[in-house]
Amino acid sequence: MKDFELSEEINQAIVDGIQKGYLNYLEERGEKKEKMAVSGAYAWTKGNHIDDQVAKVAEKNDIDFYITKAGNSWEYLQFNLNSGTDKYLLIIKNSVFKKQGPPKNFKNTNYLMQLAEINHSLFKDDEGSFINTPKKVKLELGSAEVKEILDDIPLKRYSRFYIITYTIDKNKLIQSIKLTIPNNENGKLILKEIADLTNYMQTSKYEITLDSVEPIKDELAFDDTMFSGAETEYGFSVAKENTEEQQ
Repeated sequence: MKDFELSEEINQAIVDGIQKGYLNYLEERGEKKEKMAVSGAYAWTKGNHIDDQVAKVAEKNDIDFYITKAGNSWEYLQFNLNSGTDKYLLIIKNSVFKKQGPPKNFKNTNYLMQLAEINHSLFKDDEGSFINTPKKVKLELGSAEVKEILDDIPLKRYSRFYIITYTIDKNKLIQSIKLTIPNNENGKLILKEIADLTNYMQTSKYEITLDSVEPIKDELAFDDTMFSGAETEYGFSVAKENTEEQQ
């Protein structure tokens, strides 16, 4: 869906920020491992490192940010992208893709579903452009985020809401980065893939190697405490034009 894609400059800035933030996180994990008897809880700081560096790298591309709280203590960044007279909202989340789809009778209820209302009008007359896949995507959400409901959501301020997902493979390397638009479909959240940004990792000035991930190489590939419960599982669809190109 090229109408919903971002510019190459913005895509590269976002990927650079994710790469640099993950590198900073890995460096801190190494430092804490050397200085502390126990430091596993620092695994929860990955998202903060990545948000921080995306904010710093992307500020030259008309992307600003503000801090948002989920619950009393969990903080993350929401990014604002100005495109002419339009304003887009972006957040970045670690994700895991599974083969089977989400439970048929389960309905998602949290702030992501609320924010997805921003995109409600985008797909009213264009549902045939996407194909639902048998995959489900699980997002890394803090315990406070899973059930968080926002009281004051500025839906009218934005014309689009994006979630940028990144996956980490068994070697602890970033495997893929995708630009998605979430949509509320009958009370269930479906992430619609707009563009695969993975190739921008090849042109990034920040490189993550097996040496970089040495501090966390012995940890479980996917911590169940970070991707736990059906509340973090969402459907996934791809643009019909992309599937046709692959045939």
